[in-house]
Amino acid sequence: MKSKTTADMMNPGLIDERFLKDIPLRRKKPDWVTRESLISVGAWEPLFHRRRLGTSWVDDEAFYEYEHSEQLCGRFSPPAETC
Repeated sequence: MKSKTTADMMNPGLIDERFLKDIPLRRKKPDWVTRESLISVGAWEPLFHRRRLGTSWVDDEAFYEYEHSEQLCGRFSPPAETC
């Protein structure tokens, strides 16, 4: 258990640390998490939702088709891509 500082004594935590002793420690992150990038790309909102929300553009249909095309997937080409 770490030594308490003055700030810890003045502002005690909301959780009694004695109850945390039974909880197992977190596992170490795998090395690939820190070495590689993880990119999440997607256009999940349907076109009608964009129109109801009021964020549609003049050429919204064309842009929507582009977002769901293989051309856009080609721009993001990691080994584990899913399009």
